[in-house]
Amino acid sequence: MPKPLDVPWDKIREVAEKGTPLVDVAKLFNISKDSVRMRSQRENWNTPKRVQNKLSKATGMQSNRAAENAALSAQLYEIESGQNVAVQRQKVSTLTRRPRTTEPRVS
Repeated sequence: MPKPLDVPWDKIREVAEKGTPLVDVAKLFNISKDSVRMRSQRENWNTPKRVQNKLSKATGMQSNRAAENAALSAQLYEIESGQNVAVQRQKVSTLTRRPRTTEPRVS
């Protein structure tokens, strides 16, 4: 088995997280760009691109939730309004109906 390379991954990570593109980091430390890319993915480094993607995803989720809440509020308002109209119609119909009498009609 080959001897592991003596690569300063902590320094590489620090440079990459400060915003240096991974390709340039690989050239700077004389290692392959795929090695840097795979290590950054495996250890989930906070590179600017990854941070931006996380923020976009989080704000997208928030805006989706806000849109869902707005839609639910509109539906709830329609339901409540519909119930109020039905209740008002029922009240009007009970007020306009003649009361029933229990006495038999005399003819």
